[in-house]
Amino acid sequence: MNMVSRVPSVKYRGFFINDEWPAFGNWAKTHFGSMNAACYAPVFELLLRMKGNYLWPAMWNSNFNLDGPGLENAVLADELGVVMSTSHHEPCMRSGQEYSMVRGRGSIYGDAWDYIANPEGITRFWRDGLTRNKDFENVITLGMRGENDTAIMQHATLEENIQLIRNVLKTQNQLIRRLLTRMSGRCRGRSFSSQKPKSSFTAARKRQA
Repeated sequence: MNMVSRVPSVKYRGFFINDEWPAFGNWAKTHFGSMNAACYAPVFELLLRMKGNYLWPAMWNSNFNLDGPGLENAVLADELGVVMSTSHHEPCMRSGQEYSMVRGRGSIYGDAWDYIANPEGITRFWRDGLTRNKDFENVITLGMRGENDTAIMQHATLEENIQLIRNVLKTQNQLIRRLLTRMSGRCRGRSFSSQKPKSSFTAARKRQA
């Protein structure tokens, strides 16, 4: 019997490799040495066999866009038609671990994960992430929250938090329009969600690029 499967009703179907240690992390280290392209190859196969096409990669102590080595993870995902994104607190295709790797006194990115105290450095950090991954199909996370689930501003009012996130989203949208809108074939819809975990204000917005 011949059968043609219908187009799935949900456009992006996938999962998040969340809290990956010790289970996934030990498996990756034992069999592949790290969360490199050899490790993600069977993960992508699993995803595709489940008729998925979308993944948030592991992010505790790993960096999808550097551990391939280099961009090999992202290249493999793109070759297989897997749309990549980042978790709810990793904007503009930069992993949560990346800022700690490049921050410091004298760094072009500054030494504070703080959009109020370090707007130029943080904006440059986001811009370079978007530029690096612009050739791949991604769903881009927008927004910002403090490091390690903490508040960006201590003792701030709700109005102050709202104004901060408005400024963050405005800057990120400007970067996306400037860097990515020429790639119209890979720029599609977006969705928005916000949450306020613990004492920090968070907004995460997804945009297809």
